[in-house]
Amino acid sequence: MKAAIELLFAEGTVIRRQMVNDFLQSKRLDGVPEALRQIADASFPGGRQADDLRGGLGGLAMPAQTVWGATDRIIPPAHAEALPEAIGTHIIKDAGHMPHMEQAAQVNGLIQSLVRAAKENG
Repeated sequence: MKAAIELLFAEGTVIRRQMVNDFLQSKRLDGVPEALRQIADASFPGGRQADDLRGGLGGLAMPAQTVWGATDRIIPPAHAEALPEAIGTHIIKDAGHMPHMEQAAQVNGLIQSLVRAAKENG
């Protein structure tokens, strides 16, 4: 499990035994393995992503942004290059797939800025 979790983070040193235990415990809850399998089967039939969400993002009638870790090994930041211009895209240095955990202050600041801008543009 630790090796799988390491793929989520830019720096493996953030992974502690308690985090691994928490992941393992959550996967043992009733119904979780089945739910995860259903999500995977629906989202990635045949091992490939089924839906391309980029087209719908450009037509959103609300402010939106993406936050990507520069070293994301799950969904590489190069995928952000194909997003519509209307979507604010932020690539976070020293973060992998979990920038909200690795660089929480920076991600929180981006969210606060988006919310402030949305209020100002009402």
